Amino acid sequence: MKGAVLTIAGTCVSMGVNIEGVSAKEFQQQVREGKWDSELEEPLREEK
Repeated sequence: MKGAVLTIAGTCVSMGVNIEGVSAKEFQQQVREGKWDSELEEPLREEK
């Protein structure tokens, strides 16, 4: 999941999009540092 998040955040860097109120580059660093680990460990949920 972390890899997918970093890939999407990379696209956001190219587009100049902020994520959770910070630059996409800063968000990527936060993901690498483990700030988002608890959110990323949750299983994917499909809406029905």
